[in-house]
Amino acid sequence: MKNSINQELKKPITTDFSAGLYDWSIFLTNFYLRVKQVLKIDYESFMILQITLGYYLNTINKSGSNSIDDLSFRFEEIINDKTKKNSRLSVTSISSALNLPRETVNRKIDSLIKEKLLAMNNKSIILGTNFQKI
Repeated sequence: MKNSINQELKKPITTDFSAGLYDWSIFLTNFYLRVKQVLKIDYESFMILQITLGYYLNTINKSGSNSIDDLSFRFEEIINDKTKKNSRLSVTSISSALNLPRETVNRKIDSLIKEKLLAMNNKSIILGTNFQKI
C-alpha cells in the first residue's frame, strides 16, 4: 500500500497525442456532418447502414481478404441478390447491436429502403441498389 501511494507517475513517451486526438475529433465531426448533408439521413440511420455493411464485410472476409474491385463485385452480387448464402441480418439483430428499440430500427430501415440504400430479402436486410453510390 505504501509503495502505490509514493509511486511516481510515468511521463508519457509521446508528446503529440493531444494534437492527434484533436484531429480525430475534427475528422469525426466533419464526417458526421457530411453524412447528414450528402446522405440526408440521421446518425441512427447511418449506424444501421454501418451495421449492415459490417455484417456483409464480415461475411465476405471469411473467405479471405479482397481488393476494392473484388469488394465492389461482391457488393454488386449482394445487391442483385445473386449470392447463394442466405443472409440472416434482421431488424432484431441490428436493434440489439445498436441498443435501440426494435420499432425505431424498423422505422429507420423502412426509410432507408425507400431511399434504396437498403433492401429486404426474405425478412433479411441486404444492401440496396443506391448503396454503391456511397
